[in-house]
Amino acid sequence: MKRIILTLCLALFPLQAGAERWDNQDEYLEWLKEYGALDIYAHNLLQASPGTPEKLEYAEALLEMGDPGQALEVLGRIEAQDRDDYKGRLLFLQSRSHRQKEDFDQAVLHAVQSSDYLGKDRTAELMHQEQGLSFLWQAVWKRWYFSSLSVDDISQGRKQIMLQALSLGSKAWPEESFWEEVAGPFSEAAQDVSQDPALDRVSSSDRKKVSQVLAAWSMGHWSMADRNLQDIQDRDLRNFWKNLGDFLQTESFSRWSGDLKHPKSRGFKDIFALNLQEYALNSFELGTPDQGSWPSFLSRIKDRSESEALKSVRQELTSALLPQEVRAGLTSLEFIFTLQNQDFEQAENVWKDLLDKDVNLPFTLHLSAALLTGEYQHLNDLPGNQYPFFKELLNAAGMNIEKRFSADFWGDDQEDLQILKDSYPLDYSINYLFWEEKFQGQDDTEAARNLAFLFPSAQAGQSAYLFLAQDAYEQGHKELAWRYLEQISQEFAQGDKQLDVLEAKAGILMDMGREEESLQTYQVLLSRDPQRLEPQRRLNLALMIQEKGRWSEAEEILSSMWEQREDFEKGIQAEILFWLGEGAQHQGRLEDALDKYLRLAWEFPEENIWAVTAMYRAGLIYEQREMYSVAARMFEKVIRNAGRDSQKKAAEQRLDSVESRQKSDADGMFLF
Repeated sequence: MKRIILTLCLALFPLQAGAERWDNQDEYLEWLKEYGALDIYAHNLLQASPGTPEKLEYAEALLEMGDPGQALEVLGRIEAQDRDDYKGRLLFLQSRSHRQKEDFDQAVLHAVQSSDYLGKDRTAELMHQEQGLSFLWQAVWKRWYFSSLSVDDISQGRKQIMLQALSLGSKAWPEESFWEEVAGPFSEAAQDVSQDPALDRVSSSDRKKVSQVLAAWSMGHWSMADRNLQDIQDRDLRNFWKNLGDFLQTESFSRWSGDLKHPKSRGFKDIFALNLQEYALNSFELGTPDQGSWPSFLSRIKDRSESEALKSVRQELTSALLPQEVRAGLTSLEFIFTLQNQDFEQAENVWKDLLDKDVNLPFTLHLSAALLTGEYQHLNDLPGNQYPFFKELLNAAGMNIEKRFSADFWGDDQEDLQILKDSYPLDYSINYLFWEEKFQGQDDTEAARNLAFLFPSAQAGQSAYLFLAQDAYEQGHKELAWRYLEQISQEFAQGDKQLDVLEAKAGILMDMGREEESLQTYQVLLSRDPQRLEPQRRLNLALMIQEKGRWSEAEEILSSMWEQREDFEKGIQAEILFWLGEGAQHQGRLEDALDKYLRLAWEFPEENIWAVTAMYRAGLIYEQREMYSVAARMFEKVIRNAGRDSQKKAAEQRLDSVESRQKSDADGMFLF
């Protein structure tokens, strides 16, 4: 009957095609958003042929649910028509999506582009509402600047974006002094109001000597470089470049002296350690042409005077049959020895000829030529991620190519890094030194974030990532903590901080439910430093491994702890013995198990729960061995000392069983 009525109802009142739109649908959607039911909110948005506004709302809901990849796919399919408000909102949602995906450059770029449609005021308002965007905006802007040799070398398109980002940052966060400090100088520089490099901090003769030193290093001519070093008059300047030469020659910092007067010179090694180790050591010498006689020729001219060496090189260059690679190598040597002979004008001519050959040259030759000619644009041919390194080396030789934004390497005796940073907010080295000092002094979160973002590969940046991971973990943000840890390099994880990294990694993995990986990490940690974890954590670790049936691994941890038992409280000592006994019992070593249980009951009677349980376990083993009188004494001891009724009842049951067996055995003990 019910089926007939239902059929009639459906015939009289058929369902409409598609989903019905309720009269109060908008109110319902708002209600869903209020309660965070974003999945149902998104589902409803897609019903009944959604238009552009609904699709934008849907993409935003995906973002709120933490799915930036899907949000970008949806946004990529939206046709914003000709409405500026739709285009602007689409771009700003793309910005938010890229930020969630950790593509920070694209996040800032899309937000800047959105201002073309939403207007500066509305975009700045949206930016101000985004949590933590102020830091990211400033850090990305700095990183854009750091990736250039100078403002003059930034493309016109990139300059325009940076100017827009600067203006938006100032509008969104007017309380941040950074934007005001940077706006004037950068705008002036971007308008091609160029300035020549500052050359007044180092004498012309000393600067030329540094140029000669660099050129000598480029061919591995250490004795010629040392002679030029000795001729440098300024002591600090001489010592700095001697430090660098010793490093390139020995591939070690062991002879690097920190006895220098200025913050930049003292901090150079720490700031640029990776540049020195991973780039400079592999890129400071001329390449070897594929010519068998080249090494011997190079060796011969090193033994000659500078003038004789130059004569030999020029003689070789007269040959019309030289391969292009060999001719480029000989022209490089001609530049080096012309410079050593102090024919500076001719050296400039040779350099121009060398640049025309379009060959790969070491950074030492590029720097040498820049110091000689005062022109540095050819450094753009070198890897862009090394630009701060090159700029600071030129600065260290007295050639500050960005004096608007960079403090002189050998400037005044100002030691206050706060003052220096306020004066030069875009100085790469000053930023590093300022945030490192702040971080080292008080584990400052703001300092850690700046170091991690701006100097991620440096030692301080890696330490900052570790700190941020630990801080996020303590605040309950486990996934964020893990993402910070993932930024730590293998080299750093194996260095001085390796134990800190392992401990943080193990704890976070455990809380994320990745138990097996966590246990493996903890075991690596204990193998390197058994004292690293507090006793209770080591004990808990051993028990977790026992629960997985890996008895020998757990026993190794417990045995190590037993050897150090004098450092532990009595309760911990008793528990170690108990679990050692259990491990031996499960592995079939009953004698060993009994010894552990009985030693525990004898040595730690005051640790009642462990002593009583150990006596009970020992009684069970003796009962299995049919040594009933011994077992009975064990159970009687348990009954007397048990702190819980359940223990007492269990022992009484076992005692009754043992006594009945004792009586049965006693009846048939004697033959007569």
